[in-house]
Amino acid sequence: ACSTHTQWDKAELDGEAVGAKCAWARGKCVYKKCWKQRWSYAIPLEVVYLTPLTKWNPFNIEYYERSDPKYNSVSSGRNGKKGTPYKGSRQNLFFRTPASFFKDAKNVDAADTSGGVTYVEDKNGKEHEVRASGHWILFPEIDGIGRVRQRYPIFPVHEHGNTIWKETKALQELLVGGKSPALKSIVEETRSEAYGAELKLLTGGGHSHEVHISPSKLLDLKNGKIASTTGVSSLADGHDHYVKVSYDRNAAPGSEWSLDYCTMSADKKKCPTMP
Repeated sequence: ACSTHTQWDKAELDGEAVGAKCAWARGKCVYKKCWKQRWSYAIPLEVVYLTPLTKWNPFNIEYYERSDPKYNSVSSGRNGKKGTPYKGSRQNLFFRTPASFFKDAKNVDAADTSGGVTYVEDKNGKEHEVRASGHWILFPEIDGIGRVRQRYPIFPVHEHGNTIWKETKALQELLVGGKSPALKSIVEETRSEAYGAELKLLTGGGHSHEVHISPSKLLDLKNGKIASTTGVSSLADGHDHYVKVSYDRNAAPGSEWSLDYCTMSADKKKCPTMP
């Protein structure tokens, strides 16, 4: 085995690693010395600092392995809410840390995908407020300690000093960061000429449709060669729409487009103009 700053390598005599034949051609040894090798590689992606929380179980909540007959009963007819708590824990429902361990447990950060405060029964059927006991990226605030980060990604820092990297990040800042509205507008205009435009048609039925304007039609609309165009929207909720789209070059920014609803696409001849 050997390693560098960013990679670990290990030679294997057997196993599942893909083998490579050296000095072989068409299945035959073409030199006096031929050999086969198997290598496996490990590239670190993140550093995870372990804590006692994965083992801490003050409420004596049962944990069921997948092979246990009671594995599915953990969530059977239960959703982890008050009154319908999970009956124990398992790999994908690993809630055992007391919610009171964290400060202001009732307020959950929008970035928290752990499920927030969850209710779980202990061995005696008593319901408890708990939080996730697995690995966090950033723990909720702990009273007297603050917020603690547990997982740290390892970035390819060797690229950071590269001139290409710096120029790419500078361009990203201009375009995405909005530091140069004029440049951003030019890029958006160039993109629309190459790919056209997608307009979203919102409905009151809980779904939406998209209407694609081809690059050539979009250019004609913006140049005033045509005032409107028609087409069929995308399929959603089992139907689509035949629509009419107009573009006013003299309108205020953001209000250039107007969209007239029409009947379902199967009845294209009936296309009333909306007031």
